[in-house]
Amino acid sequence: MSRLKLFLAMLFLALVAAAGAILGIILGLLLARRETREEILARVRDLEERLSVQIEEAKPKISESVERGRKAAIAGLEKAQEKVDEYADALQASLQAEGSSQQATGQ
Repeated sequence: MSRLKLFLAMLFLALVAAAGAILGIILGLLLARRETREEILARVRDLEERLSVQIEEAKPKISESVERGRKAAIAGLEKAQEKVDEYADALQASLQAEGSSQQATGQ
């Protein structure tokens, strides 16, 4: 019986030691994850600050590009309007000439 008690005591101690080791590993992983999480959050904050600075630096260039694009679009639309007006004038003159020609031949 004493051997059985000794075996059970040793088994119990081995289980307690294993549980302690497992608990230590789990706590270590949790703490490591917390540090990693904090490190990631610090990196994200740093990235956010750098991006904000870059965006602020780029705003004038972006505004200039938008303004140049707007002016180019307006110039293109004005040119297109001129061509449409020219075509409309030519078409109207052609129709009037044809109408006058038909009236002259019809009378």
